[in-house]
Amino acid sequence: MQPMDGFDTIKELKKDWPDMKVLAFSMFETEMHILKMLFHGANGYIYKNSNPKELIIAIETLYEYEYYYNDAATRKMVYEIKNKLIKLPKLTEAEIEVLRYHCKGHTYMKTAEKIGTSLKSVQGHMDSLHNKLNIHKSQNLFQFAIQFGYFHIDTNIDKDEWGKGKRK
Repeated sequence: MQPMDGFDTIKELKKDWPDMKVLAFSMFETEMHILKMLFHGANGYIYKNSNPKELIIAIETLYEYEYYYNDAATRKMVYEIKNKLIKLPKLTEAEIEVLRYHCKGHTYMKTAEKIGTSLKSVQGHMDSLHNKLNIHKSQNLFQFAIQFGYFHIDTNIDKDEWGKGKRK
């Protein structure tokens, strides 16, 4: 077996066990390294020099909530993004619109109907998103869209009407 870096290891793990939760444990603290781990399917990221108690918290959080990023990694990424030190892939308006419908759970056909375009066009935009972002799973596209502000979850649902899906 060929030696693999962390990125390739995550891709192989996710290919064989797509539901496996992966916590990246790395000495690298650069924002691009963290983002690349996320794009390759890591569910969490923690620095090797972290306190052992934080590792336990990370594992428990990952188990319960599916994602974990320590405060240092989160602060660093937010700082870098806010100060435009990280260059995210440039998405077209059409790609963003298709991404938002995808996050809402619409099929490609339903998305095409909603935005008044062809099924082939929607498929092309999705292929472009997969290639630009190097994200090939819906859950990771959804995570990307939320993390970078392309999609917001509507939590304005009346709890008494939860099962009926009625909005306030």
